[in-house]
Amino acid sequence: MIYDWGGGLIWAALPPKADAHAPVVRACANAVGGHATLIRAAEDVRREVDVFHPQAPGIAALSERVRASFDPKTILNRGRLSRGAC
Repeated sequence: MIYDWGGGLIWAALPPKADAHAPVVRACANAVGGHATLIRAAEDVRREVDVFHPQAPGIAALSERVRASFDPKTILNRGRLSRGAC
């Protein structure tokens, strides 16, 4: 683990696992008001595990409206930032 206090980040390299340890890591992040982003994993893991921490429903709706205003035809990075934006 590497702690970046200037940016308030914790970088953790965990052993490979089919779920990338996402449930445990994200539960810990939620407990302290943070979030977790999957940075590096095998392609099969990345297909199954969301890269970004799930957003609260209100924030997710706002994010989708912003995305739709910039890309109304959904031609840029389909499914890259969220699985629902396809």
